[in-house]
Amino acid sequence: MERNGQLMLVPDYEVESYWVRLEGYEHVRMSDVLALYHDHATCEQFHSELKSDLDLERLPSGKMKTNALVLVMGAFVYNLLRLIGQDLLSDPRHPLHHKVKRRRIKTIIQTVITMAGRLVRRSRQIWMKLTRRSGYSILLLNVYQKWKEAR
Repeated sequence: MERNGQLMLVPDYEVESYWVRLEGYEHVRMSDVLALYHDHATCEQFHSELKSDLDLERLPSGKMKTNALVLVMGAFVYNLLRLIGQDLLSDPRHPLHHKVKRRRIKTIIQTVITMAGRLVRRSRQIWMKLTRRSGYSILLLNVYQKWKEAR
């Protein structure tokens, strides 16, 4: 806008509206449809994490069965890492200072999975020793014990 009030750039507004008729689903309320629409973005975020964070953007083979196996194993690993992240966040001693509901898989891999550790066998027992320098070592051992007891 110039000093005398003349507009130099006029904003352009566009509205896109879509009308969909769901035959056979007349009983579905508008609020349910909107909730499904909002969950679509969450699904896209998970799909993006599966592709980029687990490096499954390019499948390894030209064979469909091999690629299907890689995708199934990737989904299993993704869900396992997601569960580890949720269990870590549920612990009140979590080192984050702000309230979060979930962690990205990439963050879990960087902070937890790449943590230095080793299995120690002695006296017919097996221990898992982790580095003490990480704020996640005690939390990860608690998750391990919880999952071990749930078996």
